[in-house]
Order: sequence, then C-alpha cells, then structure tokens
Amino acid sequence: MGRRALLDAWIAVLEGREDDVKPLAGVREDPLKDLGANPEEPYVLAHRRLSPLQALVFAVSYIWTTLVWARGEETRMVCVPGPHVRSLHRGAMEYLAAQTQTPPDEGGEKEGLVNKPFVSEGDVLSSWITRLAMLPLRGTDQTVSIMNAFGMRSVLAKDLLPPTHAYVGNAVAGVWAFVSMRDLFSRPLGYTAAAVRQSIAEQGTRQQVEARAAVDLAAGKRGKAAMYGDPKMAPVMVSNWSKAKFFETDFSAAVIRPGLDPARRANKVGRPSYIQPNGLADGIPTRNSFPIVGKDAAGNYWLSGTLKKGLWRRVQEEMDTEYTYLAHHFVASQYEFVDAKGE
Repeated sequence: MGRRALLDAWIAVLEGREDDVKPLAGVREDPLKDLGANPEEPYVLAHRRLSPLQALVFAVSYIWTTLVWARGEETRMVCVPGPHVRSLHRGAMEYLAAQTQTPPDEGGEKEGLVNKPFVSEGDVLSSWITRLAMLPLRGTDQTVSIMNAFGMRSVLAKDLLPPTHAYVGNAVAGVWAFVSMRDLFSRPLGYTAAAVRQSIAEQGTRQQVEARAAVDLAAGKRGKAAMYGDPKMAPVMVSNWSKAKFFETDFSAAVIRPGLDPARRANKVGRPSYIQPNGLADGIPTRNSFPIVGKDAAGNYWLSGTLKKGLWRRVQEEMDTEYTYLAHHFVASQYEFVDAKGE
C-alpha cells in the first residue's frame, strides 16, 4: 500500500493534478512509535509463543533444511486463470455452507444455516498455495504455519495513519493460521481457507494489532523476536497485494501512441498487463514465500513463488492434474508459469 501511495502521487503529477499529492507522513517522526504502548487485551496467540529454546530449535532446523540439506531455490511467476480461482472459491464456500447446516427438526422443518460462512478468493488462494508448497512434506505429522502479511493501515486510520497523508513505509503485521499437514491434504480446500479467514478476523482488529505490537516491543528490548507455532512447524508466507490494485495503475497520460490494437488487449491503454515483483534477500532464504501480485484486466491472478530447487516440476504436474479434473467437472482453464525473468 506504500507503493500504491507512491504511484498515486506519480500519476497525479503526470496528469497535472499536483494538488492531489498527499503530504508524506513519517518524514521527521515515526507515526508508529507509540504502537503497542497501551495494549487493552492479551495477544490471542500468546499461548503459542515459542520459548527461547524452542525458537532456537526451529531456527537451526530451518537453516539446516534451506541452506545445507536441501539448498537451492527457484522462483517462478504463476498465472492462475480467473475461472479456476472462482471454481476453487465456489467449492470452498459450498463446503463451508454444508458444515454450518443444521439437521431438520422433529417437526419436519427444512434444514437451515446457523450462519453464513465467508472466505475470500485471497483466503482460498493462500490455502491453495500452501498445499502446493507442502507437497514434499505430505504424509508427515508436522504443523503448517500459514503467515499472511496483514496491512495495518485500515485499522490505524483513525489515529496513527490518517488517510489524509501518504505513508510509504512498512505498516505490516503477520497473522498466523495453523493447520496439521494431515488436514491440509485430506480435508477440502475450504477447511484451510476458513482457518486463514479466522486468523485475519481474530488477529486483525485494532486491539490485537496493539497487543501484538506490545509483545514485539518487549521482545525487541531484550534483543529477541517473538515467534509462534511449534519448533517443528513448516512455514509458508503469503503477501496479498490485491488491495493495491497495481494492475489498475493508469499511466495513460504518458502514452504517446497505443502499442496494440485496443481490440486485441484485455487491459486498457496505459495500464500494465504483466507485473514482475523482485526483492533483495541478501543470502537469506525466502523459501515458501508467495507475493500475490493481484488480478489483471482479464480476471487472472498473478503470483510469485519461491520453492526448493527442482520442486516446481512436481508442482506443475500437480497443477496439470487438478486442471484436468476441474476442466472435466467444472470449467475449462489453463495454468501457465514462467521463470523469474518472465520467460
């Protein structure tokens, strides 16, 4: 969202709307410096916090796995067709609706719903990505930790990050969902998607953001970082950028002439058809991390993923199998993935 603010300012100047450029927040003073100073409730994951010894065990295991035993990583871009995402989402919603139905009463009344379940397409994508990333560990008894990057701007808008200013720094917290490896593969995708949605609902409130920041402040003063889960967990990290709407970035004011016939393109002139995320990790493993870039003009989702070297071939086979099944039963769709150079 910080990048979105930067792009909005850039486009405003490009279109001659300098008055629409918001003043920068955080130039001379950190607007988040007091976040965590006054928690009103305990952090909901306090009971899952790793002890120093457990955190050390996890760190050693993770380093051994990613840098020694199974070293080497590959990054790919994946395009998931819109119809396929919608079919996955529909299946998840139908599963959850079935789980919340009550049986007919003795008077013969029709069954009803206790409540209306909800998961977003992003929740389903996070779950789908996690299942693909965990393919090599299928059959183990590990806990899977699904960390979604949670943008705090919306919950801090009333006091610390008002929408009248542009804050281009990080304002992100992690929200964690935990599922067993067995449930990840044996239960329908809606089960894991519901766990992701619950983690966002429970940990994404203003009070919980404050509580989590308080834990981090206390840990930081002791030179440590708070970690949650269990020492043998398998981590997956997802950052969904869909809210930034990067594919709707409008640079049409800079267009001298259209490069393609408008009839041959899904995106409007001046708007991107492909976006390539890149990052600098400085030797730190980024395995099982997935930024979801967003939805393009044709309704397809684009995401980037980093997996153990050689695993993408197996992922491709799994996607082909899933495509064949869904194309036969639901919709005709197609997967494509390219390497980090966009080829």
